[in-house]
Amino acid sequence: MQHQFEGELLKETANEDLQAVRNETMSGIEFFIKNCDGKFTEEDVSEEIFPFVNAYYERYYLTDYGLWVIDDLIEVPFGFIGTWENYHDFEYTIDHAYQDYKDQKLYLN
Repeated sequence: MQHQFEGELLKETANEDLQAVRNETMSGIEFFIKNCDGKFTEEDVSEEIFPFVNAYYERYYLTDYGLWVIDDLIEVPFGFIGTWENYHDFEYTIDHAYQDYKDQKLYLN
């Protein structure tokens, strides 16, 4: 959503909320609960990024997220509530993985 990789259906049905996420007045979690019944599906992202999302979240995301929590949020992991500040701290990790994927440095097949 932040990088405009949302699926076509969300563009049609949740445009105002997508803009709220981009403006950081609604969190991604709030968006998915309100617009996707709290479920993340293939339809929620564009065809362009789906192969990366599917493979990254299946293979790397939990490890990357766990390391980030241990390294950066060690004092608050049980009280963690997704704030925009936390998102921006972790955003680099996902953006870097996506760039590696595009550069074929991260093999997800």
